[in-house]
Amino acid sequence: ADRSVARNLQSGELVVLDAADGTLRWRQRLASVPVTSPAVARIDGELMVFVAAHHGGVWALRLADGSTKWQTLLNEQTRSSPSLGLVDGTARCFIGTRFHTLYCLDLQTGAEIWRRQTGYWIDGTPTWFDQGAETTVVAGSYDRRVYGFDGSDGAVRWDFQTGNFAHASAVSAMLQGKRAVLAMSWDEHLYLLDAAGRQMSKARSGPLLWSHVQQGDSLWSGPVVAQFSGRPFVYVAAFDGVLYAYGPPDP
Repeated sequence: ADRSVARNLQSGELVVLDAADGTLRWRQRLASVPVTSPAVARIDGELMVFVAAHHGGVWALRLADGSTKWQTLLNEQTRSSPSLGLVDGTARCFIGTRFHTLYCLDLQTGAEIWRRQTGYWIDGTPTWFDQGAETTVVAGSYDRRVYGFDGSDGAVRWDFQTGNFAHASAVSAMLQGKRAVLAMSWDEHLYLLDAAGRQMSKARSGPLLWSHVQQGDSLWSGPVVAQFSGRPFVYVAAFDGVLYAYGPPDP
């Protein structure tokens, strides 16, 4: 396995470090604006790193030396990071923009496969899951909704209304044998939805102390799912500075 680590810099650079000792493998200046979190995948046997910049550029770089395989300009500002997945066995890249758009790109070439509009920004990183033979792509929007899109053509399968901006990256996981989607909202709640976008439960995550949205930054993380001793737990870093853990009742 490759043991390098890619991280982004707010000066518009992508830096790859050796995971064993932190030495610099390579660095690539991509833009004069910040870049989002990178994602790594193996395409046709070659390790690639995918990254986006705030001005809407998306790159596929060879992890070995930083050379560019392809570059796509969305012509829309983005704060979202690339989400890599498979649709009908074909590699795809999903990314949201501040022109309210969710894009699906071909991971081999960067060509646009489809795009769909929501009512406001999509700052979080989309997630996806397979249910039978169908792929659903999930993204939250500042229009207060969480959307489930058909991975093949972008058609809206469902949308769920929250009480405020659905700002953070959604997460898909199997919880106690059932497909679940976890999404956070500025209404101070973490929502647990099923594969059809129906609410299973919600939990209060902590009070909103101040807003930074007017400065154009999305500073809030999505939930994380982990399993310990066969039991699922959900971790949320909330607005009040507290890390919350949610899990099933004690047996």
